[in-house]
Amino acid sequence: MPSFYKHSFGAVVSFAIDKYVYLTLNKKFDSRVRVSYSKTETVAHAMELKHDIVRESLLSFGVNGVEVTTVADIPGNGTGLGSSSSLAVGLVRALSKYTQVKGMVQPSAWANYGYHIERNLCLYSVGKQDHYAAAYGNLHYYQFNEDDSVIAELIKMDDKERLELENRFVLLWTGRSRSAQDILKKQEVNMQTARRNIAFGMRDMAMQMRDDLRRKDFSNIGSYLHANWEIKRQMAQGITNEWIDQKYREAIQAGAEGGKLCGAGGGGFFLFYGPLGLAQKLEKATGLKHIPFKIDTGGCQVIYE
Repeated sequence: MPSFYKHSFGAVVSFAIDKYVYLTLNKKFDSRVRVSYSKTETVAHAMELKHDIVRESLLSFGVNGVEVTTVADIPGNGTGLGSSSSLAVGLVRALSKYTQVKGMVQPSAWANYGYHIERNLCLYSVGKQDHYAAAYGNLHYYQFNEDDSVIAELIKMDDKERLELENRFVLLWTGRSRSAQDILKKQEVNMQTARRNIAFGMRDMAMQMRDDLRRKDFSNIGSYLHANWEIKRQMAQGITNEWIDQKYREAIQAGAEGGKLCGAGGGGFFLFYGPLGLAQKLEKATGLKHIPFKIDTGGCQVIYE
């Protein structure tokens, strides 16, 4: 978030997974705008849309007379997997193609403009990390500098190394969604206080984890996740609760080396790390649903035009 990196650079290590948001953009014959997601809206002009990300994206590119449809592998309602940011980035790429805007051909451009739509036009309390993950895909170290520049460093892996990470990470659905904005607003306020100082620990761990991954050393990943979670849960009220803490303890007792809630917290998905064969043990111990995944290597793509 700017409330952190504007005072001292921020950093994250993240990877994108093969759970996608798909969207289609077609010219509409009658000059109206139709948007289909969990609801369907048909309006005379984009400014009348209730879906704020689609509305602000269309207005920003000056586009009307289109039909937009969105479908997601995992419905995006407080899951912590960056679905709204993925939608924003996908819309930017689709609309830049549709309008033939020059200069918007790099992942960094899609990520920055998707962030602009959510942060400045929709007024969401978000950082840039999810937009960059959606745009670039794969496993990266991202550094967010005070001057708004971003370093995106690909952490190279061969197929064997990628498969090992995929088999050691376990994604569990808590069955509970939450309002990310409520938590993120509190967190952003807290970033203006002494709590900003404890976030330095999360930033520094990202740099240490990057260095380990460069050396192909996966032995400390669980420890980093656990330490990150211990810091994150202090950042704002609502990130965790008694039920979440109990599920976390059950996972650790069943063999996980560490984990955290994805996204803002409060619900959504747990990501744990541990030895091979961990997924079945965690499902049994926690009663939560395991969602298998692979690490995406393509980032945001135009599939058909």
